[in-house]
Amino acid sequence: MRESGHFSSIDSKILVGQENSEDAYFALHVTEKPSLTLDTALAFSTDQLLSVEFELEENNLFSSMLRLNTNLGIGLFWGRQSFISNKFVWPFIFGGPFRFSLQAPVIIYDDKTSQVEPFRRLQSKVIASLEWRASPILMPYLRYSLTHTLRENFPNDIVPEISTQEHIRSIDGLIPVLHAQGKIRGMIKPGISLINLDNPTDPHSGIDLNNFVELSGGPLVGDPFFINLGTQNKFYIPLGSTTLALQLSLMRAFITPSSNNWKELSEVSAMDNLGGDRRVRGYQEGAIRPAHAISDPGQYGGYLLNSSSIEWRFPLTSPELLGNFSGALFVDQGLVVECKNFVCGDHVSWNELVARKEFGLSVGVGIRYNLPVGPISLDFAYSPLHNDWRPHLQFGYAF
Repeated sequence: MRESGHFSSIDSKILVGQENSEDAYFALHVTEKPSLTLDTALAFSTDQLLSVEFELEENNLFSSMLRLNTNLGIGLFWGRQSFISNKFVWPFIFGGPFRFSLQAPVIIYDDKTSQVEPFRRLQSKVIASLEWRASPILMPYLRYSLTHTLRENFPNDIVPEISTQEHIRSIDGLIPVLHAQGKIRGMIKPGISLINLDNPTDPHSGIDLNNFVELSGGPLVGDPFFINLGTQNKFYIPLGSTTLALQLSLMRAFITPSSNNWKELSEVSAMDNLGGDRRVRGYQEGAIRPAHAISDPGQYGGYLLNSSSIEWRFPLTSPELLGNFSGALFVDQGLVVECKNFVCGDHVSWNELVARKEFGLSVGVGIRYNLPVGPISLDFAYSPLHNDWRPHLQFGYAF
């Protein structure tokens, strides 16, 4: 009952019978927490712009300890992403350490017309997940997702300018996307995560590890078939009043490299272009991407993604005097290349790799104002390889 989180107090007593002192009774007194909550928030980042978000959560559905969570994000006209998501959670299956969740429907509209390869996309998803709480920090999981994607691409990567009236009539570009040809793809994802953080919104020490395999195609639904092996890791090391934060992601996907297959892969898997607010901050969102220069990738061809960051976070002011400001110095790097069989990146020289923006490096500084729910971050990142710099303003950390 304590693990369910539905009760504010749980007290137990042994009572002796009034008529017979040999009789004893076990009494349990519980006070239930309010189960229905509504939260509102404003989300902002340089890449996604502004979004108004609402979260409605029922933690004791039908008085059976089942959870229902509904999220709504409105970014039409003033942002680049809108979404609605419903999540049903059975937190303790038959009282055991297993948790089942079903997200249906999940509808996401992305306006990525600011990227190097611009597009608009509408995705509808159903996601089923089974998790095993092996320990307070260790959780193996198994997920299956079914995604229907509608995507509008732009010839020669040129987005036509439209009038304000056309912008409103098209509902921020959503109507043309609805006329695009759709495609359905299923994906199964077994994995294991290990999370042990002192503070989930502002970590000072701990680790966050996630290792997984993503498979799609054949009986799982989708063509062509692919396998993506991945690991995503974060480390937070306390150094007195400062924190050294590190992030490392490494993925290897097996699929015939081509422009269309890369789009298929990045639509549903963890593989994606790099750059933007959270990955290699010295570059425009999606700027670091494969060039597709291999003519014969072989039977085991595919893609390799490697991104890492190191960030030193330190206090700037005393919270009692000038507010809770902190600073940061960081270095990011990212690589997305094609593979010929089991060899990745050897088909081009280092200079070609940089010129094609398959590799990116950025250095930068940041200032944050720390709130109880997390920081407001302003980062300035510079790319010494491509002589470009970008500012990033967002809620939360990059990682």
